[in-house]
Amino acid sequence: MLVKLTARQISEWWPVVKECLERTLPPFTYASPERFANILEQLLQGGMQCWIVQRFDDSAQTVAPEGFVVTTISIDECSGVKNLLLYAVWSFGLVSDEEYRNGWQTLVTFARASGCHRIVTYTDQKRVVQQFQMLGGEAKYAFLTYEVPQ
Repeated sequence: MLVKLTARQISEWWPVVKECLERTLPPFTYASPERFANILEQLLQGGMQCWIVQRFDDSAQTVAPEGFVVTTISIDECSGVKNLLLYAVWSFGLVSDEEYRNGWQTLVTFARASGCHRIVTYTDQKRVVQQFQMLGGEAKYAFLTYEVPQ
């Protein structure tokens, strides 16, 4: 189950979320204390959203985290089109197809309520591409980057 965290919950989970972000930052940024402070500020102020993937553990009768998704509403400045950007996606293990579908529906509902046209993301993980396509998304564009020498 995918659940949107409150500001208080984000503060509680921040050390784990930050560690996940360190491993999955989008290719257009880089890790630094200042960048993570900016991300945390956006999460706490509502400019970004943090979602937890939860699984109920029958044996322990507890809810266990399986991963995190960090999103933001991205607006194309030229056209004014809004998209939900999956800024970072992290799982602690293999997430089932059913869990992907359920979480996806939560994100689609949020994107629709936010007036978004598409859900977009960047990844170099084959499983994420496969899941995205299974859910009806397309993966036909290449994301190219060139780091500007300083």
